[in-house]
Amino acid sequence: MVTAAWLRRLGEDGLADLLRRRPEAMAVPPPVSLGELAERLATPAATVAALRRLDRPALQVAEALTALGGQAGRPALDRLLGAGTAKGERRQGPSATPRAEAEPAGHPLRRRQPRADAARRP
Repeated sequence: MVTAAWLRRLGEDGLADLLRRRPEAMAVPPPVSLGELAERLATPAATVAALRRLDRPALQVAEALTALGGQAGRPALDRLLGAGTAKGERRQGPSATPRAEAEPAGHPLRRRQPRADAARRP
């Protein structure tokens, strides 16, 4: 979660880099405090805007982190994303597509399995 304290810990250079990467945070009127900036960065619209700028491998990592509750370490991410699959070894499940097999190790295409009750939901 984005907080004013976290933004403060970024330091001047880190904050400048964040604002370059997240231009929607500086929309008019600009935020007047780090607290306001943190709130703006955490809105659903700002989150969607940031996710739309990610390339496919980065988006897959974000989805995996979300699926793991946001507190996953590298080993859990590697297991979920299938990192370490030997070149030429056929993947199983929803990622077994030609595009998925072409992804570099550590960034395979992964799609979440649909829930069994997903079709019944409105």
